[in-house]
Amino acid sequence: MKATEEQIRHWKEQYKCKIFEFSTKEEKEEDRKRAYFRAIPLSVLDAQSNVRKTSELRADEVIIENCWLGGDECIKNEDYYKLGLKGWLGMLVVAAEGEMVEI
Repeated sequence: MKATEEQIRHWKEQYKCKIFEFSTKEEKEEDRKRAYFRAIPLSVLDAQSNVRKTSELRADEVIIENCWLGGDECIKNEDYYKLGLKGWLGMLVVAAEGEMVEI
């Protein structure tokens, strides 16, 4: 399922953050699976941190479940696709850039 520009605009307005698309690599464009996520809010990072103490894999699911906006449900529900998504979840952490200097 490919999101429309209108849907993406709606998500950006609703969540006031960056929106990301994950897509699988397939030979044919029409065979690609897609999922859409919002940037991770601090509350979800906190929940993930607490779950990580007992299960690294379950910690990733906290992000998937709480930042999921839409897409092909197999990405959210099937291990094959979740494992492909795992390496990309760090991109959902978005923070302001700045610098700190001693004064």
